[in-house]
Amino acid sequence: MKNKFILLLTAALSLNFLSCKSQFSVQAGNDDSARVEFSIGFSKKAASMLQELMGAVSPDSTTDNSIITEQDAANLLRSVGATDVKTAAKSDLMCANGTLKELSKTKIHSSKILSKTANSLTVSIGAAQINSIYESMDEESKSYFDLLMVPALTGEEMNVKEYNELLASIYGPELANEVTNGTLQIELKSPDGKKSVKDSITLGQLLTSSTTKSWSVKW
Repeated sequence: MKNKFILLLTAALSLNFLSCKSQFSVQAGNDDSARVEFSIGFSKKAASMLQELMGAVSPDSTTDNSIITEQDAANLLRSVGATDVKTAAKSDLMCANGTLKELSKTKIHSSKILSKTANSLTVSIGAAQINSIYESMDEESKSYFDLLMVPALTGEEMNVKEYNELLASIYGPELANEVTNGTLQIELKSPDGKKSVKDSITLGQLLTSSTTKSWSVKW
């Protein structure tokens, strides 16, 4: 389903706005390559609310209504140019990894989310990157993404508290808190793994920021 793909796309590109547990790790290669790993998790309550909101589950359904499947994860990584893709699912956590053999030729590079030089690796997230992903979507996919009313997309200036109140007025406080209070953990590693940078940012801060936030590791 396209709504599943949109959730996973934003996760893997450090833009997983509906996950309460997100991690994104990249290790640079000695050439133009990079190894990408990510995990995305939802609390059971959040998953239930999201499934109902996005029409991914019916009350009397007896089938697997997981928001994200291993196939979704594999398809996502391959869509951005990854090979040697592996996935694993553990309860409410989905993990995936793959290799970008020619990073400079991938979608994740052209959107300026992930860039690399001879001695550095950088991840950038901001309004420009969010809009780049959004504009590449088809109309149906955009309609699902529009449910979040992301300030970085709408251009409306508001702080985290105001954004939380906006979401709560439509979807209720529980889902609003899941979105704005969740954190995205980022880790970047040098080719030999000896140097790394780790940081985290709340999704509320990310979605309401009018500037681009960047993380870099140098070796």
